[in-house]
Amino acid sequence: MSVNAPDGANAPVTVTASVTNSGPIAGAEVVQVYLGIPVDGQPPKRLVGFQKVLLEPGASEPVTITINPAATNHPFGV
Repeated sequence: MSVNAPDGANAPVTVTASVTNSGPIAGAEVVQVYLGIPVDGQPPKRLVGFQKVLLEPGASEPVTITINPAATNHPFGV
């Protein structure tokens, strides 16, 4: 897994991970990215991005999730 978080409050953050199906049948996995919120009265973690990937047996695939601070769900706003 890698995170690319350029300087600046308005720059998108990119999270990239590799997902592998090590089982004998085709399957799916949902990769989720959470952001910790260190503010009293808020949940400790917030889901800020996800992507579902379908994989054949033995297959690997990179997954990239971009967190856009300007999105309507305000992922970095508390």
